[in-house]
Amino acid sequence: MRFSHPLHSAAVHFPIAFLSLSYCLDFAYGLATFSQTASYVRQLYNLTPYLGEMARVSYYANILGLLAAILASLTGFMELWALIKRQDLLNKLQKSKDKLNTVKRIHPKIIYALIHASVNDMGLAAAGYNWWTRRSTALNLPTDTNILASAVGMTFLFAAGYIGAGLVYGYGVGVSNASENRLLKESKAE
Repeated sequence: MRFSHPLHSAAVHFPIAFLSLSYCLDFAYGLATFSQTASYVRQLYNLTPYLGEMARVSYYANILGLLAAILASLTGFMELWALIKRQDLLNKLQKSKDKLNTVKRIHPKIIYALIHASVNDMGLAAAGYNWWTRRSTALNLPTDTNILASAVGMTFLFAAGYIGAGLVYGYGVGVSNASENRLLKESKAE
């Protein structure tokens, strides 16, 4: 199935926004409750009256980020599958006698796409951990481990975004090609 508009690039904004919000709220919660930084945070702005709401909003933003990531992952897989099919990679691997050499000749954009997916999966694992461990705690308060998982998740989120941007701007992955779309429409009309 080929779409004239790349769905993945439209879908990724939602998990990025929700997970970034969740992680930032966790960082603020950690800074406001950590004994070495709490006094500095209070000098800037006293977050203490809002800590419960921050934790709850962070938890629900994390859930929304995970749910939105399902759509982003599915659309990303569809675009990756289209790349693999265009390269006829599965057929080449099946027919190849030297599979290692065949793998070495895979187009770099497919390798980057697989790395992008793997880094995203690691970031989603951190978000999944936060959801799982906070789901049954009072007020969904983050622990020190949850705050650390948020830091790791944010790192993976940014890294995956950087790799994804490299795929778009470096290789044109997910960019609708106007001439290709015209040819696709003309072939459907015939």
